[in-house]
Amino acid sequence: MDKLKELGDQRRSFLTTVKNAYPSLWKYSVFYVESDSAYYGMPTEETNLPVQSGFGRMLMVWYQEKEKLPGCLFEGVFLHDLIAEGYRNCEGRGFGYARKYETLLRILKDNKLDSDNVIAYSWNGKTKEFWNITGELRMKINKDLKAAAL
Repeated sequence: MDKLKELGDQRRSFLTTVKNAYPSLWKYSVFYVESDSAYYGMPTEETNLPVQSGFGRMLMVWYQEKEKLPGCLFEGVFLHDLIAEGYRNCEGRGFGYARKYETLLRILKDNKLDSDNVIAYSWNGKTKEFWNITGELRMKINKDLKAAAL
């Protein structure tokens, strides 16, 4: 039972850490969470957080009470699978989640969004540290998008 409580506390801490730093979302928000570890039998290249369903979907649900996100964002299994990534824009709101940097860049390009729409975190599975990398990642995105435009 202690192990289950520990897992639950860890998952809640991911969500509260993000929401404490970003209590409100922008009209179009994209989360990026990188990890150095794979969990639940996933291949080593499919790194993620130690959660059993999509963290993007968890974030949508966590923010729903305050944000009143439109129901169309929740249709189907959008961002529900453990390794799900993507972006959806409907009824004037956009929400996305990426675990891979290349996916994040594609989401931004395809939806004409910029780095100011990104909230980013990093997870170290060995040390169990979860920290905000938004500032440094936005600088990298700007550099990479500028280089790609040349």
